[in-house]
Amino acid sequence: MDADGRFRLVAGAAELTIDAPPIPLPSDSNDVWKVGDLVLRICWRSDRSRLRREALILEHLPNEVPHVRLVDAGVNDDLTWTLTHWVPGTMLSAAWGGLDEAQRRTAA
Repeated sequence: MDADGRFRLVAGAAELTIDAPPIPLPSDSNDVWKVGDLVLRICWRSDRSRLRREALILEHLPNEVPHVRLVDAGVNDDLTWTLTHWVPGTMLSAAWGGLDEAQRRTAA
């Protein structure tokens, strides 16, 4: 199954309302799309239980720890997925090279 097929399968299972075309986002290990104000991540290779663990951690982080807000998570066929709220900004991996040591420490 290709990335579009995985998206259709999971979007249906998540009952995701799609008002505009989803926007593919860069990722080294998952399929990722911005869908309106949400982000859908689908793990389809390697350690597929990783997103389930991430969802569990997100559900238990206190509000004092800045983190993305989990909307839903699940398993379909051999795919795991998370649906989170979109957080505007620059990806840390893209900004890292321009940060000084103190900024890197704060970001980490």
